[in-house]
Formats: sequence, C-alpha cells, structure tokens
Amino acid sequence: MDANKPKRCTCDARHTGRLDACGFDPIERTILTVARQVFVAFTQPQSQSWICALETAERSFAPPFGPAIALATVRALQALRSARTSCFVFSNPYCETCRHAITQEERLLISTFRAVQQGNRAQALTFATMVCEGTRPDHLVDAFEELARILGEGPLAEPPSRRKRMSFRWPGMSRPPAALEGPNGVP
Repeated sequence: MDANKPKRCTCDARHTGRLDACGFDPIERTILTVARQVFVAFTQPQSQSWICALETAERSFAPPFGPAIALATVRALQALRSARTSCFVFSNPYCETCRHAITQEERLLISTFRAVQQGNRAQALTFATMVCEGTRPDHLVDAFEELARILGEGPLAEPPSRRKRMSFRWPGMSRPPAALEGPNGVP
C-alpha cells in the first residue's frame, strides 16, 4: 500500500449517494470532475488544481475544445458562486473513496447541465434555482448553455486507451512540485 494514501477516507464530505447510480453520461461525468478540480483550486489555491482541471478537459475532449470546455465550466461555477450564500459541498476528486460518491449540490448542478443539454430550459431553471439557493438561476443556465454550445461543436476525444497521455515535463524533476499535487498527494 502506498504510504501517501490514507487507509480510510478522512474527507469530511456529505455524500448522498454513489456517482455510478446517477446515470450520468461520459460528458456529464467529465464536467463534474473538472468542476470538482476547480472547486479544489478555489478552496485550496496552493494546490493549483486548476491545472488538473485543464488537463482533464484536454484529455477528455477532442482538440481544440478541451480548454474552451474547461473555461466554460469555470464560468458556470463562477455564476454559481456569485449566487449562493452557503458553501457548495463537493466530493474530493483526489480521494479514492470520495471521487465515486456524489453530494446533493453536485447532483443538482449536473442535473441543471443535463436539462440544458436536453434543451429543457424550464427544468434547468428549476434545478438551478435549487442549487443557486433562489438567487439568479438564469445566470447559471446561461453559462451552461454556452458550455453546451461548445460541446455541440466538439465531440469527446478518442478513448484514453487509444491515445498517448500528454503530460507536462518539469525541468530537472521526475514529478511536479508538491504544491501542484492534489490535496491527498495524488497529482
């Protein structure tokens, strides 16, 4: 067992279910992963987890759409952050246990996105009203509509098993500096 990995989850998230039971498609799961990584960057700026969010989008979506999708996701999260008055509870994307769980807030966020993808603005506004705590849900829906437009132009990239993994090389180092590793020591 790796000495850096905890023997059991020490995260303090309020999970409400298993991610695999939600029926999210690959795009929705990827957007959730990118969002979680961005949330880590917001809560722990020294982690620089936004780099992982960009890499996740870049690996998951056909060039040149990955960075645009990551940026559109950040814009949606900024709309969410400006609307909410309480903390958004999210699962740690770097924890082997938490990454497979989902919180109620995450479920509402991705349900909003799913409704936008399906062209159901009324349903999207309903979910957005709940996740935005009643404040400016239209801003979140508008941001997700922009994300959906970008996704409509760029399909998912080839499956990772058929691509070379791109990685940034740190000059003179075998791995990135500790400041760029995830909260649980997982890059």
